[in-house]
Amino acid sequence: MNFFWKYFWGPVIADALNHPINGIHEGYNVFNTIVYATIALVAIYLTYLLIKKLKIKIDKYFVYSLIAFSFVGATWRVMEDLMLIPMPWTVLFITPLIYVVLYATAIVPLIVFKDSKIMGYVGIGILVPSLFIVLFRPLVHPIALILIPSIAIAVSLPVYFILKRIENLFILFGHMVDSFATYFSVSFFGYGEKHVLTSFILKISPISYIVIKYLVVLGVIYALKDYKNEPRIYIISILAMLGLATGFRDTLRLTLGV
Repeated sequence: MNFFWKYFWGPVIADALNHPINGIHEGYNVFNTIVYATIALVAIYLTYLLIKKLKIKIDKYFVYSLIAFSFVGATWRVMEDLMLIPMPWTVLFITPLIYVVLYATAIVPLIVFKDSKIMGYVGIGILVPSLFIVLFRPLVHPIALILIPSIAIAVSLPVYFILKRIENLFILFGHMVDSFATYFSVSFFGYGEKHVLTSFILKISPISYIVIKYLVVLGVIYALKDYKNEPRIYIISILAMLGLATGFRDTLRLTLGV
């Protein structure tokens, strides 16, 4: 029980309360990183099998739907950062539980209607009021909301023009938003980093995080180029969603000065 509290539940509660608890800080450690990653991989694989069993198309509309839910997840996380969600419900909007909530919100309409377009409409329907709640307050660094996505698009579009696939643009754009938001937040505004590997890279050089991310994403795109269409779109889109959700959350936090 002490091990579970120290490395898993304690960091979640510390995050929810915005202060350490008996020396336990919010964020990630080697143990919860490995466990969360393993659970995520199993869930991703089983979900793919379910989608194929239900004969749901994995196409550009599936990509668009995941983009919408990437923004939803980021916005919900910022709502928790702003302390707009009371305890004990706030723990549902902190990793890892926010991924469970977001997954359930997206998978239900997908299973019921067997159509990724409708899943996308549900995502947009949730996103609009959520964004309104978050942005209906003073913006401390409003330029961040324009600057970071603009830079991410600028460095992603050349690859898209060469490879001509929307999912490739999605993954590169998503992770460039993440890397540039992290770079600006850590380098110029005194933010910290919770992820173990990211923190290690940033200590070497913040700019190296952007370069490494870019090269890794290009490597993923190249490694998957010969995959069948649907498996490739699925894998790339899931990886893209993880980057965009984290990056947009960091961008919103910087914008609002949270």
